[in-house]
Amino acid sequence: MAKRRKFSKEFKLKVIRELEAQKPLAEVSRSYQVHPATIARWRREYREDPDMAFQGNGHLYHGQLVHHSDRGIQYACDRYTEVLRAHGIRISMSRKANPYDNAQAESFIKTFKNEEIDLSEYQSKREAQQCIGRFLEQVYNQKRLHSSLGYLPPVEFEENLTCREKTEQTIAKVA
Repeated sequence: MAKRRKFSKEFKLKVIRELEAQKPLAEVSRSYQVHPATIARWRREYREDPDMAFQGNGHLYHGQLVHHSDRGIQYACDRYTEVLRAHGIRISMSRKANPYDNAQAESFIKTFKNEEIDLSEYQSKREAQQCIGRFLEQVYNQKRLHSSLGYLPPVEFEENLTCREKTEQTIAKVA
């Protein structure tokens, strides 16, 4: 039976940072000689462990981020909120027994997951960023109908709004 290798937290973070640098999983796996499933598990752990998630993450802007969530125990526990505060992240939670506080964001996230994330298998962070950007700009904003906007895409709704405002300004000048 083969001896199981032990990896330090620092090594795991180094491997995860390679993925964050848009390197494909297969390439990272080969270069570090670690099975892709193991790296995927480390990535999940990285996302779930607040202490590990913030180590070496150069993408945070101290004091400018807001973390909004429901009142789930995973978001309200002392350990998690302490890590957020330690990194200058403002905490925002829905009011008790009020699931509507974040309804628009929840609706967007559901649509985003169903129509883009769940249908895609990104090979790298760069590919994910490109595909997500394309989805937001070309589908969600240009084509997708939004019930809250009278079943118009956001771009068309904004164009109509701008046109209406210009018409009202012209009428006000004439009157």
